[in-house]
Amino acid sequence: MIYSQSLNDNASQEDQDKLATVVADKIALLKTIFGDSQSTAYMIKADSNEVNWQQKFFGTTELYRQLKTIKDKIDPNDLLSCKKCVGSDD
Repeated sequence: MIYSQSLNDNASQEDQDKLATVVADKIALLKTIFGDSQSTAYMIKADSNEVNWQQKFFGTTELYRQLKTIKDKIDPNDLLSCKKCVGSDD
């Protein structure tokens, strides 16, 4: 099942907030259908407000820890970062 939503680049903050609520509601519906599995996220189109983003975006807790270990080794100064990237929860 695919759910798609778009937003104009010049959308107001109010419109962005409304859309975020609509998307969250649709994701909640998908979770009732599919359960709380990784099937409700796709990295490029993921919900940036996802609470369990580490596992939704990157897989199991063990896999996320492995990715975090690699990230810490390669980027000890945290130069490469984003809101929901490996290690951004530190």
